[in-house]
Amino acid sequence: MWLGDCFVRCCGALNGIPARIFCISLLLAQGSTLDYFMVKYQTEASWAWIAFDLVNVSIFIASFIISRRHLARQKAGDEQNKTFTMGWLAWLVYSVSLVARMAIACNKFSFRLSEDTFFGPNTLKTSLALASCVFILLLTSHHDAPPASERRRYIEELTGTVVFDVLDTVDVLDVMFDKSSRDLFLPGLQEAVLAVAGLNLIIPTVPLITLSLTNFGYKKMPKRLVALHKLLVVLVVNVPNLLVRLVLWHGFGVGISPFMLKNLILICIAMCDFYEHEKMKYDEHAEGTEMRNKDLLLATNPAAVNGHSDIT
Repeated sequence: MWLGDCFVRCCGALNGIPARIFCISLLLAQGSTLDYFMVKYQTEASWAWIAFDLVNVSIFIASFIISRRHLARQKAGDEQNKTFTMGWLAWLVYSVSLVARMAIACNKFSFRLSEDTFFGPNTLKTSLALASCVFILLLTSHHDAPPASERRRYIEELTGTVVFDVLDTVDVLDVMFDKSSRDLFLPGLQEAVLAVAGLNLIIPTVPLITLSLTNFGYKKMPKRLVALHKLLVVLVVNVPNLLVRLVLWHGFGVGISPFMLKNLILICIAMCDFYEHEKMKYDEHAEGTEMRNKDLLLATNPAAVNGHSDIT
């Protein structure tokens, strides 16, 4: 118990600094690994990717500094806090550079990687999958919502599937590492797979923008808009992934992935949530219409209403 209390006090005093340092460390590790692949299997001009890594790290550091100021003002009770958070911009720039390297790797040399070396296909896939950890650390550094609070539930409602979507994307790319499967592709299918994967990595920018505009839960969108937001994000990510998997499975004999069930489950959950919110709105509208009709009948023909009451 004493050790746990010390741990909590230390983390509170550091105010999220370890998470930010870990996030930057992951960025550097991921960027260095991808740059190694690019230099080894492409031209020496690929060293230029280091400049993009430095830009990513700089923007992330700037977003962390701004988020600390933002959280400090929130704790000070500044109700008119106008500090601009730029976590969404950090993710946008980072994801674009990640998608560019992913596309080059999958187009040019992913099928040439050997399982017998450390820098083989598994290392490349793991490097891409680190984007899920980067997102979590970036998100947690921009808010201080207590567990089980309304703010935390709101944040999780908008971003809860992002980690699984990123891992889902890396799983979809698995076919790009198998030359025998790629040789069977119809023209344009490889580009379609990469386009879907790239869009999936960039899409988390949308919930981050939404959270920035709503001050990470201090202001909230109407529940119907939250449901619509979730539905659109889920459909944009999971429907294309599901279609790609069905095409690869039935058209080219690629093995089925358990993530196909994840696609189906999230699509069904999102549609059910949207239906429930729409039904609630419809019921409220119908109840309001019924009350207005009764008021109108009472105003125009009180005797009819009284007579009805006497009968009942």
